Amino acid sequence: MNKLLKYASFSAIPVMLILAAVLSLGGCGMTAKPEKETEPEGPQVYYVGSDMTGLKNMPVEIKSSGDAMISDMFLSLRDGEFPDGSSAVPESLELDHTAWQEKTLVLYLKGKYPEVGTMRESLLRAALVKSMLSVEDADSVVINVNGEPLTNEYDAEVGGISKDDFIDTILQNEDEEKIKLTLYFGAADEPLLAGEERYTAIEKEYDTAALAGMAVSLLLSGPQKESLWNVIPAGTEATDITVTDGICYVNLNDTFGNQELDYSYKLPVYSIVNTLCAIPGIDMVQLTVNGSADIVLEEGLSIKAPLEADEDMIR
Repeated sequence: MNKLLKYASFSAIPVMLILAAVLSLGGCGMTAKPEKETEPEGPQVYYVGSDMTGLKNMPVEIKSSGDAMISDMFLSLRDGEFPDGSSAVPESLELDHTAWQEKTLVLYLKGKYPEVGTMRESLLRAALVKSMLSVEDADSVVINVNGEPLTNEYDAEVGGISKDDFIDTILQNEDEEKIKLTLYFGAADEPLLAGEERYTAIEKEYDTAALAGMAVSLLLSGPQKESLWNVIPAGTEATDITVTDGICYVNLNDTFGNQELDYSYKLPVYSIVNTLCAIPGIDMVQLTVNGSADIVLEEGLSIKAPLEADEDMIR
């Protein structure tokens, strides 16, 4: 059963607020009418706060007009400097062109767009819409990615997104709690790992294996910080995760271990191992590939036995 929690600060929008808005876009009805907050004056650029759990906003000067104004706002979103946070827009994403459907602004994006339904995509969507509606006289924004209309996790077109879709009421499942995870990704140009804190909601009666599965899923989807990178080979999937007597057993598909990397396989191995060993109740990790642990990934690196976290791999 859901309950309504009142009030969310406009200058720091919680992730649950954004997720609630995304759910409403997928067709869920909302009957509560939250009180309107005072809109900040002038163009505002929205970005991810330093705690990586929500958006903040700050004024931005846009001197251009028309299509150039939209382009300049997008560049401010993607390439701006945010001392207390980071951009919600990946560096690989570009604004190809724009169009109008009466009072609806259509953004045609190209490049790598985050997986729909993830926290990162929810933050990106909210930042794009709120920033664009602050600079242009539009009622809503439609997002098109690589020539296709943006769809939600149920493959339904999202359509026009307006300011009213980002409500000031939070929906929170009273059977869930917020958990902090530490995910380990590649650290810039160094052959080391760096931790990224991530918050996720999970049922209060969760078991360790469920939390481990959520951590691996977030790990495979990649980091939110632009300074980090995903060291796990593209296409890797975790097909089964269990926990017994403090050992987490993770079975990966054969994409893992069968690709030549230009860096040591110690990075992807300990990206997974260090992430899971940071979860209470997990002391070691046994990796398998297609059910087999009889694999030597490179000289001196075997996964035949369970592995402990390696602190020397952390920057």
